[in-house]
This record gives sequence, structure tokens and C-alpha cells, in this order.
Amino acid sequence: MVMGSGPPLVLLPGLSPENGRPSGLARNGELQTMAPFAKRFTTYWIGRPSGLRRGTSFGEITAAVAEAISSEFDQPVNVLGISTGGSHRPAASRRAPRTRQPIGAGEHWLSPR
Repeated sequence: MVMGSGPPLVLLPGLSPENGRPSGLARNGELQTMAPFAKRFTTYWIGRPSGLRRGTSFGEITAAVAEAISSEFDQPVNVLGISTGGSHRPAASRRAPRTRQPIGAGEHWLSPR
């Protein structure tokens, strides 16, 4: 999903019940999350890809997110990770060289250390 105008901002959302683009109430919620950023940025929502197999690792999801960023942009972009999306942003920024110093709104371990 894309909203707004201005320099690009990639929004990595937290976990949701389904992979892929949200629909219905979930979509409305994500659009509400994007709206404040869309006032100053062209905001790109990049969630988990659809069709993930059971047992897909967090690292594999992060690699897919980084690939989506790299394939979409030929200029540096800011990345904002929200909740568990914040866990993707450091690794995605290392794998996608076109990301600027990312900023985060939260990170969390999904399993014990």
C-alpha cells in the first residue's frame, strides 16, 4: 500500500493475523497508522509476503523485506519499523544498501535468549 507524497518512507508493520496485504478492518487500521506519516512522506507499507510456508524463519522474512526495499527504490529511503516490524529494520538496512539510518518505534524478542 502507498499513501501520501514527499520523500519515501518505508513502514514495516508489526505482526498481523494474516500475511500479505491486509483487507477489511485490518486494512483500515494500517491506513490509519500510515496517515500521519503520509502528510510529509510517500509512505510505503511493506508487510510479510503472502504464501509463507509453515516454519519460515524471521531471518527469511527479513530477507524478503530487504529484497522488496532493494527492488523498489534506487535512492536511499528511511525505514520505520513498528512493534515487531522494528525487529526487521536493523537487518533489512544491512541487506538493503539503499536504506538510510533506520528509525524504530519498537523492537521485541519473539523467543527467550
